Amino acid sequence: MSIETVKRYLLAATLVAASGCGLLSDEARITLGRHEYCVPKEYILNSPLPRWLKSVAELPHSSPEISLIFPAAEVARNIKGFEKLNGQLADDLIVGVELLDAAGVRTYSDPELHIFSNVWYGRGRFEDAVVGPHPSGLYQVGVGWRTLWKVVRFPPDPTMPPPDDPYSWYIGGCVQASSQLTRTNPAYSCSTMFLHEDLRINIYFDEINLPVVDEIQVFVVEQLESWALGIPAVSNEQAPGGKPSVRRNESP
Repeated sequence: MSIETVKRYLLAATLVAASGCGLLSDEARITLGRHEYCVPKEYILNSPLPRWLKSVAELPHSSPEISLIFPAAEVARNIKGFEKLNGQLADDLIVGVELLDAAGVRTYSDPELHIFSNVWYGRGRFEDAVVGPHPSGLYQVGVGWRTLWKVVRFPPDPTMPPPDDPYSWYIGGCVQASSQLTRTNPAYSCSTMFLHEDLRINIYFDEINLPVVDEIQVFVVEQLESWALGIPAVSNEQAPGGKPSVRRNESP
């Protein structure tokens, strides 16, 4: 058997290697460090290969991660105000969940990390950035043509140090992704990033749903909690209203 055949077999066996949880054949066991989930396969875009499998297949090592998809119709049933369609395109949520080591948690919690600090202080590509209100009630920070911009909860004040928790003000970014199938032109694809314990979660969605970005974050965490095996993946600490907390302060 050639090495190329072995590689193809190992890649195709990703779900098989992760399967075997619960009584249902359509579930897969996903392990991210101390987090174990029993995930219906219909939600899985890909699942992580064990490190030894990556070595055998000559694939690069990386942090354990999983990519998920949540159908727009399901999200709309759970989040009031979520628009499941932009024209003819469904706003399915694409979610990346990545396990961080201790150094990674410190890095992505650092308010001076360039992802956050360049926007806060107006550095790099944001040196001449313009801050303006967004129809969602949030604020956008951009330079020049409105093809790429950041989304924040309140305008940065470069004369002051940034908040200790970067997720208390930083939400993510949007990029132009026009399509003839959308009712908005141009259309924008947005993403939000936050930490949940030692997991870094990225969620991709349409700009039309920026008004409910908080609810989207909580929805994803609640879904992970519902799939958790053994010790709950979500902290016992609850956000106001009994919802699972995400790594941010209200002010995310």
